[in-house]
This record gives sequence, C-alpha cells and structure tokens, in this order.
Amino acid sequence: APGDGYVPKTGWKIEASSEFFDSAPRMIDGNTNTYWHSNYRAEAGSIVEKDELPFIIDVTLPEATVISGVEILPRQGDNPAGLPTRVKYYAEQDGEWVLLFDASYPRGESLKRQAFARNIEITKFRIEFVEAVQGFGTLAEIYFLSKDDEKETVTAKELVVIEEKEALYPLD
Repeated sequence: APGDGYVPKTGWKIEASSEFFDSAPRMIDGNTNTYWHSNYRAEAGSIVEKDELPFIIDVTLPEATVISGVEILPRQGDNPAGLPTRVKYYAEQDGEWVLLFDASYPRGESLKRQAFARNIEITKFRIEFVEAVQGFGTLAEIYFLSKDDEKETVTAKELVVIEEKEALYPLD
C-alpha cells in the first residue's frame, strides 16, 4: 500500500471539470474503494445525459514538492465504465501547463505508473482524461512518487526534452 515512496496527501486540493455529486475528493482520500465519477443524469435506471470527454483533474499541493512520477488507480470492481484508456499528464511551470506525457493504457483496473526520467518540482499537476470506456471518467486514487535521490531535479520543460531524447536514444 502507498506510504513509503509516496508524497503524503496532507493538504492537497483537487478539482475536476466534471463530477457526479462531490466525488472529486475521493481521488485523494486514500480509500481505493471510493472513486470520482464524471457527471451524468439517470432516469428510471437509464443514463439520459452525461458530460463529454475530455475531463480535467487539477491537483494543488500545499507547497512546492519534488516528485519522481505519478500513479493513477482506476475505479476498482466489475463496472468498466470510465476506465481511462488515454490520459495526458501536465505540470504547471511559470503559470502555464506543460504536457509531460500522453499515455495510452490497456482497458483495465490495474495501477498505472508513469515514472519520470528526472525529478520535477510541482505545486500544480493536471490529469486529462482524453479517452475512457463508454465516454465516462472514473478514478479511485492519485499518487505522486517521492523524490528519487539518485536522479537530478529539473524543470517540467527540461523533463520533456530529456524524455524525448532518451526515447530516441535509449541509454541501455
């Protein structure tokens, strides 16, 4: 279970561009059985209306924090609606959102980990659901990986350049 190696969730603030009731805080409550759900309206057991993708989730930390990656835990259980299949990750730098990764995932509820080639310092982080099962958005938990002492710390924009270089010229 997350603890060591993860940034504590104390003082985090979270907002979602769409949410069913007040479900956004469930992504940072430490309980893998609760989840955020994008907004929809049902009548007589059928969904009659729903917000459309993309969905934006913004996490604000109480102070600048060095992280080495991010993990998202999809909704757990038998209902696949809203499981993320394509997600974009951004960090805020100098008042603008810097796209770090555009990740595609197989459909499923396993933990999705995006480790960074270097550490970055963040206060605000954005997760954008671009594609998800049945066009809904659901997510159980968000985790930030703690600083990796074996990696240098760079800016978000520097990380993008480094990730592109290392993808083209792997260091193995």
